[in-house]
Amino acid sequence: MWQAFADMMGKWMSGLPPSWKDLSPFTEEEMQMKWAPLVFAETRKYTNEELVSMSVRYGKEGRLAPISPVVAARLFS
Repeated sequence: MWQAFADMMGKWMSGLPPSWKDLSPFTEEEMQMKWAPLVFAETRKYTNEELVSMSVRYGKEGRLAPISPVVAARLFS
């Protein structure tokens, strides 16, 4: 799902750090906090509705379909 999210955001080649073989490092809070600013910078470009629509469309037509990127509503700005 992370690679699908990166692809949906137009960041296919930067979806994972080169040293990662899978997403297990991202389960660590330190890694989540490191990547959070980059994720937030991309998702702030869209409304919640746009992100949900993009995710649904990606799940139907994206490079990794039927995988859909996971998106969640922002509760604060």
